[in-house]
Amino acid sequence: MAVSRRAAVTGLVALGLGLPAIRGLALPASRPWLPRPVELASGEILAASRARLPFTAAESRGYGYNQTSPGPLIRVRKGEEFRIRIANHLNEETTFHWHGLICPTEADGQPQNPVLPGESAEVAFPILQRAGLSWYHPHPHGATAKQAWHGMGWAVSL
Repeated sequence: MAVSRRAAVTGLVALGLGLPAIRGLALPASRPWLPRPVELASGEILAASRARLPFTAAESRGYGYNQTSPGPLIRVRKGEEFRIRIANHLNEETTFHWHGLICPTEADGQPQNPVLPGESAEVAFPILQRAGLSWYHPHPHGATAKQAWHGMGWAVSL
């Protein structure tokens, strides 16, 4: 008998909800929660930087934006101009890729257009798409996974 994907997921969720009630099994009383991100207004600076990572109970350092990880939330609306100043405060090159936003190639943080350490630039383009949730992350050649894994990436809300 084949089990549907929906039945399997429902069963796993039900099992997960029942586990704390089983004697001898308990979930930790306090787990770290991700902080609510600050919002970045249009025209402000978004800087790739070192940041404290809240993902573990122990204090750890990694990468982020504006010294936080997750980075700031950026809200834009259809018909508005997306305008932001990007800066690289890391000791290595990075890019700012607007994943899911419809934008010109030269503004989209492609690996062939890195932002070198200490450099900054302005990115501007019109928002022509409907509401959604997109995200930004680094896309430097050969270092995308490393930078994203170490904390860089967050959301753009339309």
